[in-house]
Amino acid sequence: MAINEKYSYNGIDLERKKADRIALDEAIAIKRQEIIDSPETRTGIILRQIKNLENDYNDKWKNETSPKFKRKQFLDVDPAEFSNSTIMNTDFRQYEPYTRVFPDGIENLEFKNCILDNCIIPDKAIVGSGCLNRHYKTQNDGEYWFVDTELRPISPKNYGRFDFLGLSKNPADIPAEPLSERITVASDPRVIEQREFEAFKNDETRLRSALSLERAGSDPRLLRQ
Repeated sequence: MAINEKYSYNGIDLERKKADRIALDEAIAIKRQEIIDSPETRTGIILRQIKNLENDYNDKWKNETSPKFKRKQFLDVDPAEFSNSTIMNTDFRQYEPYTRVFPDGIENLEFKNCILDNCIIPDKAIVGSGCLNRHYKTQNDGEYWFVDTELRPISPKNYGRFDFLGLSKNPADIPAEPLSERITVASDPRVIEQREFEAFKNDETRLRSALSLERAGSDPRLLRQ
């Protein structure tokens, strides 16, 4: 079948991406030389400028590779626009599971290397190689869980993260009421440590005591234990 040019994504311009990467590396090299040549007071400013350059590059190429049909529906489009064609490399994912995306009446359509998460596939369409067609929904723990056709949770989408943090992957253990933040954030040891430090830093009484001990040659970190 012919490639559906309108709804397919043909990839990125690798030569342009390579040129942008070279330009980025050159700009970063100049900034790093500025760090060497500048007073210490400008080091933080220049490091932030380098980070901004890297973010701009990453954002540009992320957008370049993100198809424009994500979270859109085509229910009012003539099915002939899809019939007898192959759609490649396109992200059609939706917010809600089992969302109708495509019009009725499509004939002989094939998807290849497409993201079709939370999409209902047309009756006479084929989900070919490289495609994803999963259905997931945010639960009361703030995380995406894969769901069945009745929207009942089956397993966490970020299974590895749950495993790493020692969180239950049993749907029965999902909180009955919505949490104030995602459970993987609240349970992250790095987040917990950072919050403990912020609380310590903002507690004037503990901070004064720590400074007093520091002047006396003690380790203020003992107060945090």
